[in-house]
Amino acid sequence: MPVEEQTVSNQDIAFKTGNAPTQGQRLTIANREVSKLAFYLGRIESPTGSITFTIRKIADKSLIASKVWGLCSSIPTEFTWLEATFDSPVIVNEEVRILAEYSGYNDSNYLITRVNTLNPKANEVWTKGTVAEPAEPIADWDACYKYTWDEPPKPAGGGGPAALVAAGII
Repeated sequence: MPVEEQTVSNQDIAFKTGNAPTQGQRLTIANREVSKLAFYLGRIESPTGSITFTIRKIADKSLIASKVWGLCSSIPTEFTWLEATFDSPVIVNEEVRILAEYSGYNDSNYLITRVNTLNPKANEVWTKGTVAEPAEPIADWDACYKYTWDEPPKPAGGGGPAALVAAGII
């Protein structure tokens, strides 16, 4: 299965007060069936709670897919690619935020991620904030992420443009 990714990084970012517990990438996923989502993460000391990887619509912030990766205390202190496989692949055909979300932080115990301040991917941007109030930073930075995808299944009965529209694929 193909993987879309941004793996180049040059700066650490903390998931804590001032930076927010929800971070990821704002991008357009065009007609792909997404099955896995990964972020480059580490931890400082002992953050609590679980971390969840999500895909959310830009328009209304509603959830497209979600998977709890596990306990924040299980994340290594060194940066590591952490991947979650969704229970069922989801077809995405719009602008979304792919996110790592958690809330068990304080100024001494938190998660860290890496970003690229050189912006190698056009029309994408690092996003942070909360689910209720997401925000893109002023700078054009990119999160480190990977998502695994495949072509959406063809509708039964032959397909063609009318069948794809009827199935909600295009």
